[in-house]
Amino acid sequence: MTAIALILVAAAVGCGSSLLPGPCNLAIVDGAVRGVPRRRQLATAAGGALGDLVYATLGAAGGGALLARSATALQIIAGLVFVILGTHRLLASSQPQVDRRGGGLVVGASLVLANPGVLITWSVVVAALAGAHAPALRLAVVLAIAAGSFGGFVLIGRLPVSRLPGLRTAIGAMLVVLGVTSLARAAGVG
Repeated sequence: MTAIALILVAAAVGCGSSLLPGPCNLAIVDGAVRGVPRRRQLATAAGGALGDLVYATLGAAGGGALLARSATALQIIAGLVFVILGTHRLLASSQPQVDRRGGGLVVGASLVLANPGVLITWSVVVAALAGAHAPALRLAVVLAIAAGSFGGFVLIGRLPVSRLPGLRTAIGAMLVVLGVTSLARAAGVG
C-alpha cells in the first residue's frame, strides 16, 4: 500500500471509529439536542479527536501495551465518569447551558481518554496500519486518524436531532449503562 493510500485509510478508520456509538458522540448529540452553541460542539469534537490522537500516538510508539495493563483502573475511571455524566444529563434541565471556554474540549478529551477500549483499539489499529513503517509515516497515520476522528465527530454534531422527543433521556440512560458496564467489567462481572 502506498503512503497516500495508508494515510487515507487511516483517516477513514478515524472517521468511522467516531461514528460508532460511544460516550463522546453521545455528548455531541446531547449538545445538539440541548441547543448548545456550535462552537461548543466543535470543541467537544476537537477534544474527542485529541483523545484519539493521544491513544493513537501511544499505539504508534508501542506504549499502548503498557497502559493496557492498567485497564482495570481505566475501566473504573470510565465507569464513574460515564455514570456521573449520564446522571447529570438525566437530571439537568432542558435549557441550553452557558458555553464555558474550553469546556467542550475537556469533555470530549475526557470521554475518549477515560475509555480503555479506545486505547486498546488504537494500539491494535495503529500497529496493524503503520507498525513497520518509518516514524514519519507512523506520525502521518496518527494525524490522519485524529483528523478523520474530528471529521466524524463534526458529522455527528450536524445531525438534525433537536426535535426528537425523549432523546435527551435516552442519551443519559445510555451513558449510565455504559458506566455501569465499565464498572462491572472492572469488577470482573462482565
